[in-house]
Amino acid sequence: MIFCALFFTTSLEAQDGKQKMKTEFGAGLKAGLNFQQTSNQGFEEEFNTNPLAGIYTQVFVNKVGLSVEALWSTNNYTTDSSFNGLFSQYLNQGVDSAIGRSFTFHNISVPVLLNYKLLNRLWLQAGPQFTTVATVVDKDNVVQSGQEIFYTGDISLVAGVQLKLIKNISVGSRYLFAISNNNNWDTSTQWDNRQLQAYLCIGL
Repeated sequence: MIFCALFFTTSLEAQDGKQKMKTEFGAGLKAGLNFQQTSNQGFEEEFNTNPLAGIYTQVFVNKVGLSVEALWSTNNYTTDSSFNGLFSQYLNQGVDSAIGRSFTFHNISVPVLLNYKLLNRLWLQAGPQFTTVATVVDKDNVVQSGQEIFYTGDISLVAGVQLKLIKNISVGSRYLFAISNNNNWDTSTQWDNRQLQAYLCIGL
């Protein structure tokens, strides 16, 4: 009888221990929209909407988790009336005016985010995002190299929430603020880059 009681107590403690250290792994696909606000000297202050897509992997232990993603996205910049005077040394020969010209940056980003479970299906996310510029599309062939004006990468702080709808599908929203200077031309002037993301995740 005593042996059975001890065995039953030990089993309960083991089960309770398993519940305390419940670990879950996951991976999947991600797609959404990137809403970007730019405030850069020589460029128009504008709000752009562009696609984003990528993959993610994550691990959760009870209410705490870590997620790592690899994302592709684009950013658009449009020159204003001051661009010619500021960046004349970068203009290609034969270009008389670069006003109203657009540049598209294709980026690869890696967010590394800490997750905390607020409610049953709602998670808070925060952490850094590391971004590198893969290519710069200058469709009007205005400048010799856009990467001489912009940095080839930046670091942003990320904060957001993610809601699990059903077993393998989640939606979320994030706010990103660049803490590194994207201005490669005059490092004394800070160029701001703020983004809001809305996305859908599908687990594999």
